[in-house]
Order: sequence, then structure tokens, then C-alpha cells
Amino acid sequence: MSSKKRPASPTGLTPNPPPKKVKTEKKKGFRRFMEKVGFGKKDKDKSQSGAAGGVTTTTGPTAPVPSKVKGKGAKTAAGAVSSASGNIPAKLDWPRPSDGGIITSLDKIPLGWMGDDTDVDPDDIDANLRRVNERIEGRIMPDLFKEKLKYWTELRKEADERLRQRPGVTEAVLERIYALENVRVELEECNDPDDQLPNVEAILDAYEKGKLDWTGDGQVTYWSNGYQVGGPGPTPYSDEEFLQLTWKASDEGKPFWVEGFQGVSRADVNVIQTLNPRTTGIQDQNSHWVTFWLRVPTKATKTPTQMTASGRAGFIDGKYAEGGHYAFLDDTGAVFPTICKRDLQQLINKAGNKEPPTIAWFPMNSAINNEVPVLKLVMLEAAVLGPRVSNPDGSPSEHRLPLSRKVLLPIFESPNKNVSGRWWRDVLYTASAPDSTNKLYIAQTKDQLTGALPKADYLNATLPTTR
Repeated sequence: MSSKKRPASPTGLTPNPPPKKVKTEKKKGFRRFMEKVGFGKKDKDKSQSGAAGGVTTTTGPTAPVPSKVKGKGAKTAAGAVSSASGNIPAKLDWPRPSDGGIITSLDKIPLGWMGDDTDVDPDDIDANLRRVNERIEGRIMPDLFKEKLKYWTELRKEADERLRQRPGVTEAVLERIYALENVRVELEECNDPDDQLPNVEAILDAYEKGKLDWTGDGQVTYWSNGYQVGGPGPTPYSDEEFLQLTWKASDEGKPFWVEGFQGVSRADVNVIQTLNPRTTGIQDQNSHWVTFWLRVPTKATKTPTQMTASGRAGFIDGKYAEGGHYAFLDDTGAVFPTICKRDLQQLINKAGNKEPPTIAWFPMNSAINNEVPVLKLVMLEAAVLGPRVSNPDGSPSEHRLPLSRKVLLPIFESPNKNVSGRWWRDVLYTASAPDSTNKLYIAQTKDQLTGALPKADYLNATLPTTR
């Protein structure tokens, strides 16, 4: 149990705990804070490609942080950053009761009515206040929205008080400061294995002095050894500058950090694949496992000594590090896929001892307890491994579904199960059928998927059983 005191949550919802329970109680508060800003809620997690960015004006290497420049992200009066994903659902409206009355029974609600407003940014207090008032005026289940009104009104009061105490700082920046302070505490407790504390301290100082702002336009900045070394620029998925800078930092033995990519507070081959449920092992029965092909996105330092008949052997044109195949437990509730340190070390060895690009250290929520581990977040190239086919010369080859993507993975120290996350469902078609087989179907096109799905009698479908 650590004796270090964690910073107070900006939500103001968690009182100061007794000294002997500082770490546990503060993590509970941080869990509530993470849930408030959108993590840990079904269907409201941030997409990896749409995270907001921490932006400054300099692009020169090893330079102190310069003056602040406002980003392009739209902001509310409260300073909350609006979504940058571009995938906001359309607003749903329902007619008010024609007789002027109030609907208070679920048996009488309109067809398709929902109590959630998925088109409203969960970080935007004022937008949520406006929406719950609209829903109360709509006279359909108003008591539900009166409770939500109490919640958002309380958050508005707390936000106003925080902003009053920190004039000139937006709410988004304040929440980012709090998250980084928690990361700093965790790194101090684990003796900072990657020497990231200079980066965390420098970024905190930039936010607190107004030299760094939180924006909603997807821009990021790059940091190494306590200095900004690049950016602002696009997200690392498509930015060549990111790879060059992280390789340079790795070669020099310096820590590297991407600020703004991971969220303010804390997430192609024409074949069809069918995953059968696992039927052995008490813990894993009826679960699905998907095989990912992974590779460190760095050029190989050694020429491979053995090549397959196709001349590739895990390399792309002989230029890049060798990859490997790893099983991942299908888990759509995880914002990121996770990989255990043992498997990651194998990939590092295949890459000639090159470390994968580091993004940052990042707080993670757990669905089963109140612990909030801070894990190292790295980038790997990943693809879903499909059925084996033959090369023209008859030698076996492998198909990947689809072409590889750059994917972020937190690292777990223990040799636990790797977890898939949802990234691969975002780039492929997936489906199941009520045919009592518990199979999961994966395809690249809609036609392939619908052609593979069996006809089923959903009224007589049975649930899977364990043995």
C-alpha cells in the first residue's frame, strides 16, 4: 500500500479518504471520473482515430515549449472539447403525447424509443443539460430525465467552481492535468521503468502555464527526455514524423511520449472466416479466440536467414521486422487490445531487439474492480489471420484479414490472456446467428458475410452450456 497522496479528482464527487485507504479510495474516485468522461460506458468509448490533441506551436527538436496557440476543436462555454471522430449518430426525436398527457409506463412508449442520447458528447455538460430539458418537455418518461437533470446540474456547479479556482484553464485541460498527475504517481511507485517522468513533468508544466492547450482537431505533440521534439501533427497512425522520431529516441536510449493521442483522461483479402467457440477449459468455454498477426513497425536490423518459397517469411519486401501469430480472447468491452509482456518480448526479438513505438503511459479501467492500473501503451502492426491458402508454387501461405493496421496495445506484466479489443471489428464485417452453434463469422464484404450466414430458427435457439 502506497503512502503517497494522489491528487484530488476534479469531479469533486469523492471526499478525502482516511489516510490508510488513500490509494484505494482515490482510485475509486478516478474510476468515477473516467466514467464521467466517457470511458467504461458501453457504446460511448472514444474511437482510437478520433482522440483530441495537445497542441503547441513549435516543431523544432529539443526545444522548450513555446507560447500557447488555441486548437481548432469546437468548445462549449464550459471548455469541454467536442467529439472529433466525425461518427456522431443522428439525433432521434419522438412525437409528444397527442392528448397533452405524460407517458410514465414503458408499455406505452413509442416504438423505438430510447432513454439514451448517443448523439450528445458525454463530456459536454451544457449539451447534456439542454438535452435532458428537451426530453422532460417531451413528456415521455420525464422522471428518468429529471434524475439525469439533477446529475448534470451538480456537475455544472462543480465545473463552475473548478474553473473559478483556476481562471484561464479550460475544463478539458484541468481533467488532463489530473490524469497526468495520477500517471506521475503511478510511475513514481513503479520506479519509472521507461524514464517517462521527465516527459510527464514537462507536459504538466506546459498545461499549467498555459503553453499547451487541449484541442479537438486530432493534432498531437511529440516529447522526449522532457522536451517537445515535434508536432503539432496528425495522429501517429499516418504520420511518418512519428516513426522517425520514435526510432531516433529509441536509438539514443531516450523516452518518447505522444501527447494528445490517447484521450483527455485516460481508448482486405476476400475470404470468409468462421470462429468456433472453445469447448474445453472451464474458464474459456463458449468464448471466441481470434489469431492476430503482429509485428513491430520498424525496419529490421538483420537480414532473415530463412525465407519461404514466396520469399517473404513475415517480411514485407524484405524491409521490415518479422512478425508472429498470437491468440487473443475476443472482448468487445475493451477499448484497446492488450498484450502480455512475454509475447511482446518475442516480437521485439524478431525485430532485432527493436522496441515498438511508445505512445504514453495510460490509465485503464477494470470492469470487475476499482483498480485503475497505469499501463504502457505501444504501437504494433496487426492483422487478423485468415485461412491458409497455397502460393502458386504449391507452398503454404497465410491470408490476413484485412491488410495490416497500426494498433495501440497496453502491456500487461503477467503472462495473462491477450485481449482482442474491438479494433478488428471496426475494419471487418462480423456476425453471429441464432443457430445454437455460437459461431462467429468474419468477412471483408457484406455479400461474403450474408452468404455465409446460415438460416436459423431464432425462436428455438438455445444458449451455450458449460461442461
